[in-house]
Amino acid sequence: AALRRLHGSAPLPMRFDVFAQIDALLASLKAEGAPLPDDILWLQALTGMLRPMATGVALVPCRNDGSCSNLMIGPDNKVLLIDYDRAGMNDPLYDLGCVMAELTDHEDEMAPVFAAYAGSFDPVGFARARLWSHLDDMLHCLWARLMAHRSERRSVEWIKYGEWRLLRLRLALRHPLFEQRVRLAVGGAD
Repeated sequence: AALRRLHGSAPLPMRFDVFAQIDALLASLKAEGAPLPDDILWLQALTGMLRPMATGVALVPCRNDGSCSNLMIGPDNKVLLIDYDRAGMNDPLYDLGCVMAELTDHEDEMAPVFAAYAGSFDPVGFARARLWSHLDDMLHCLWARLMAHRSERRSVEWIKYGEWRLLRLRLALRHPLFEQRVRLAVGGAD
């Protein structure tokens, strides 16, 4: 309900483009000599297949940040969405995919979350939401690597978070349903 309210609010002046964000992070990591994942070319190839999802969709105001630490329970158990530093116009299924991935551990738990947002389960919409969540994992694993490289604090905080997102991304891209979801949400993918 909180996401639906946000998605129905007044338009924002900028577009959030996860692909541009990923490209910028990769450029920064390379320019600064920060380590990239060993399989970065494979990750880029598979996530690059999803670029067509960014065109031809209705854009709404989105947070574009699904971190569970940015969801709070307020008075009367009302969910409060916080942290809007990535806010911009986007596919609402990006927000939903991020929240599904962060709130649940298994896909059978994600379907009811999708249905609660959308009113019913839709396999094509669910596929889009899941694919967006994989891109969000790519974004965050690269961002955390850059923060680990730049930070004066040499603890494992940044790299641990980035490696978790990278692990989840690798599992998703190797999952037998990944190709099926690409076919549903993007088309083609022979």
